[in-house]
Amino acid sequence: MNRKLKDEDMDILFRGILKLSTVEECYDFFEDLCTISELRAMVQRFQVARMLDEGRIYSDIVQETGASTATISRVNKCLVYGSDGYRRMLDRLKEEGLLQELHEKICIGQGYRGKSGALGVGSCTSGFKYNLKGCPPTDEQMYEFLKQYIATRRKTEAEK
Repeated sequence: MNRKLKDEDMDILFRGILKLSTVEECYDFFEDLCTISELRAMVQRFQVARMLDEGRIYSDIVQETGASTATISRVNKCLVYGSDGYRRMLDRLKEEGLLQELHEKICIGQGYRGKSGALGVGSCTSGFKYNLKGCPPTDEQMYEFLKQYIATRRKTEAEK
């Protein structure tokens, strides 16, 4: 932990975040707390962390996420030498058994309006091959959608 960051106000913020109990509550809180650009930057960094954890190469990560090589290097440094924040989150998501099966980028929300891709969440991603409607959909809807998506993909791959 970076001692320069630790103070009472930061502790209160983090305790408050830990009190959120659903993805929907997180959407509401972080939408109030952060700008869309700040949220997108955090999502991009976590996508980069996932891809680095999968052993993906920088050029693929740049192409799929739009992240700069400086951002990728920073995230990689945190994965290797950091305080294990990314590692802890990735490991816990893997325990649920879904993270390792999602190789596609999950595109969420308004930033993808009018675009196309493989996997989209929210009404603005209606042009995507697999899309969950809602503005935003609930956390339970997203979880069930991703479970169904993975089950369908497993079935398709088994039939090959």
